[in-house]
Amino acid sequence: MATYVKRGKTWRCQVTKKVGGEVVRRSGTFPTKAQAVAWGIETESEILGVKRAGLTGAVVARDQRVTVEALFRRYESEVTPSHRGAVRERTAIRKIMRDFQWMMVKAVCDVTPQDIARFREERLVQVSGGSVRREMALLGSILQTAYNEWGECPSNPARGVRRPPDRHHREVRIPPEAVAAFMDAFGMNPPVRPALKRQQVGLAFLIALETAARSGEILGLTWGRVHLDKRFVVLDQTKNGHSRHVPLSLEAVRLLKLAEGLDKDKVFTLTPSSSDAIFRRLRPLEWSHVHFHDARHEAVFRLSKKLGVMDLARVTGHQDLKMLMKYYNPTATEIADLL
Repeated sequence: MATYVKRGKTWRCQVTKKVGGEVVRRSGTFPTKAQAVAWGIETESEILGVKRAGLTGAVVARDQRVTVEALFRRYESEVTPSHRGAVRERTAIRKIMRDFQWMMVKAVCDVTPQDIARFREERLVQVSGGSVRREMALLGSILQTAYNEWGECPSNPARGVRRPPDRHHREVRIPPEAVAAFMDAFGMNPPVRPALKRQQVGLAFLIALETAARSGEILGLTWGRVHLDKRFVVLDQTKNGHSRHVPLSLEAVRLLKLAEGLDKDKVFTLTPSSSDAIFRRLRPLEWSHVHFHDARHEAVFRLSKKLGVMDLARVTGHQDLKMLMKYYNPTATEIADLL
């Protein structure tokens, strides 16, 4: 069958036919729907063995021997820009293209599950299992797009290939003495109106402990989305792409007021990368194992003492309660206190 999708000012036609137990896919892009329909009819006939008539106007036609490298370049050009983590994904794509030439020169239709397994084993020698999992997910996404939308391969060879197991989830708590040590390092003990970048990092860290918001969510706040009178903020730049309203404690309101005047539009003047660099450089030696993101873990436990699980999930933005449980890390003694 043929399907037609309008993309901007062009029409894309994809033809899928099962012939002799094999699924054949072809695709093309045309300036008008009429040309796309005509091409789809003729392509179906060609696949079934009927002589194909000439047709003009095709902008893109399927290359029977397209290479993996060409597939990666097309994905980077057409799909990656629409992703929130486009910069990081583009870097990962180019690294794979550079380091795995033996795979890049292969035709997409010749890639096998054994090739994906070889990629996994070679990468495990170089990086952690978590990094390999992410790269295999990216590789699988590229091949699935080629299968679903571009008709460049008869199946996704990455599907079903075993990925390295998840690493043990971090269970780092931040006791009051650790918070005090961090605030001493950032020049925010007691909290004051930030005059230095390191003080902004300290203020953002304290807000994270009160709200369970991520670093990027806090640093991306604008004053138009901060409602101190009604005690909530609207987070638009979230990890899952869904905005959420986060209620503010009285302490969170007090902390946000300290940021007033730093910028006319933005609450903070730092970027996530500069904030991360300052945090890693200045964190106390005895607490060097603590990451900024651990503040989210600590905040989840603190909020769990006040909120039910459904309200807690709405505050943190978790749509899967299993993921929320990864952030809920009370000690046995703390649970005993609740009893």
